Amino acid sequence: MNYFLRLYPARAYENACFAVVCNQAGRAGYVDTYPKDSENQPHHAGGCVIFDPLGDVVAQTGGTCIREEMLLADLVPEKLSEARSKPNYALRHRRPELYKAISEPAGVA
Repeated sequence: MNYFLRLYPARAYENACFAVVCNQAGRAGYVDTYPKDSENQPHHAGGCVIFDPLGDVVAQTGGTCIREEMLLADLVPEKLSEARSKPNYALRHRRPELYKAISEPAGVA
């Protein structure tokens, strides 16, 4: 989960969008090098987190044990306008003819 919490807030912020990050939970197959019951066999820890367009956590799963979980959250559309109205919003200046629909605050495009 620490991996998600370090990297993905930046992705949400720089793209001014909500980011939903989910990981598999449980076994990820087997490697012939180790016995099938070895703790060295590959697995995924699970976990899910949702970031708003400002990079803040909206919701996240517990992440304390390996298990399947479902995460539900209400996304606030005004956060998109807030993030896209910032002067350093990168997509506003990158190929405006292509990105106009997502580079203007809501209701302006």
